[in-house]
Amino acid sequence: MEFDKSRVYTALNADELKTGDKVIVANTLAELRKSVEENCIADVVTLKEVHGEDCLSRFITSEGWYPLAYLYVRKPQPSVCDNCRRSKWGGDRSCVLEEGYGCNDYEPKRAEKKYRPFANTDELIKVWDAKCPNKRPVGMTMPLIWVRRKEANTKGQLITEFGDGWGVGIGRGEAYNMTDLWVHFTFLDGSVCGVEE
Repeated sequence: MEFDKSRVYTALNADELKTGDKVIVANTLAELRKSVEENCIADVVTLKEVHGEDCLSRFITSEGWYPLAYLYVRKPQPSVCDNCRRSKWGGDRSCVLEEGYGCNDYEPKRAEKKYRPFANTDELIKVWDAKCPNKRPVGMTMPLIWVRRKEANTKGQLITEFGDGWGVGIGRGEAYNMTDLWVHFTFLDGSVCGVEE
């Protein structure tokens, strides 16, 4: 590979490199030039950190600290990789950018939904009916709602009583308020026993 001076980083411009970039590091310019020109893939390492300005050897890798670095491949950015965007919705997560540098580890994190406990049993029934329309047995005024304890992989338990706002009865006389239901139980499909905020 041809040695490109614009890809050489020293203590002066080290901040332009980012953690995760693939680089070739060396202690001298002669070593760096030799590794690049011989295209020695074994010399390519991942940049773990860029040390502060009070140090000449600013480039930290698993191999040690070095004063010189040659940018081999930039850390891929999830916003520019169409393959990663497609892989979020399924598919085979085999996205690979140039030089064999996989980018499926850099997917943007999705914002987690926030939940709160049901305010009362009426809200529980309303959410359940919206979640499972037409699942109420014919002739029954109350739905059959099955839940499972989070802590143990137990069999499902049926909510047998709906208190007037205070909570629910589960199984054989166990009573829980709405906060306890939210903290300790999920619906059978693993979804939260609560309301999305």
